Order: sequence, then C-alpha cells, then structure tokens
Amino acid sequence: MVTAADGAESFYATLTGEARYETIDEAKEKDHLIRQAYMGHSKWVLIKNEDCATFKDKITKVKETCLEILGKSAGH
Repeated sequence: MVTAADGAESFYATLTGEARYETIDEAKEKDHLIRQAYMGHSKWVLIKNEDCATFKDKITKVKETCLEILGKSAGH
C-alpha cells in the first residue's frame, strides 16, 4: 500500500496524523525503500493511491488482495 504522502498528499497532512513522525519527503523515501526490499517476493503487490477513489476503497482493495493471496473469499 503506497503511502498517502505519494499521490494523496492532502490526506497525509491531516489533523488525524498524530502518529506521523515523517515529513512527506521522508515518508516517500521510506516507502520507496520498503518497496525495493519486498519487490522480489512472489506475493508482492503494490496498491497505489491512483487506483482508489477514497481511503475506504484503498482499504477494501488491500483486504480483497490479501484474501485473494490467501485463497479465501470475502463472502461475495
């Protein structure tokens, strides 16, 4: 899941970000390093901000992707 700091910046710097310790640039850099570390894994998937209209859509996509990888159904 790509950080909101990369493509959804207006959501990164909200009042609910009390647990955020990085600047936008620092968050982008950490996200990039994590992607590089896991990119070769056979189950690696990238969920981009551009692929989702809302944060709720992004969470749904993450859940569906995890269930797909696990071979489970979301009850649909």
